[in-house]
Amino acid sequence: MAFALTKFMAYGVDIAGPSKRRGIQRATLTITATVNDVALDFSADGGTFWTAARADATYGALATKALDILNQIEDQAVGLMNIESEQLLDRLQAAAAAGTSYTVAINGHRPDITCAAANGETAWVFDFEWILNDGIFPVIATYG
Repeated sequence: MAFALTKFMAYGVDIAGPSKRRGIQRATLTITATVNDVALDFSADGGTFWTAARADATYGALATKALDILNQIEDQAVGLMNIESEQLLDRLQAAAAAGTSYTVAINGHRPDITCAAANGETAWVFDFEWILNDGIFPVIATYG
């Protein structure tokens, strides 16, 4: 696997409710890969994606820091609200990845995205969005 997490940004939006404060946490991950890299298992710290990203000679330290931030976000989140990627716009979400389709599973508060064999992208940008627990403010971090 040749995944490299080349840029990571975590930021948020504060929203005020009628009696409590709640934040929206966002994170953007910019990734390079090969078409054979199809298992974007973001939820598994020791899975295919994070193992390859942390082992990358150039960007491994960045991936380790980003994973630490995602674990912190996951601990503070009520749930994952949204996943966006321009690279998924021309693909169909399906029960099983085939052709240009992909699958999504949510494990904990992070997604696992799988494309069909040899049908990945060489560049991905993912935007994730979580709702945070009451009184928790978003994490701010930029790497890369």
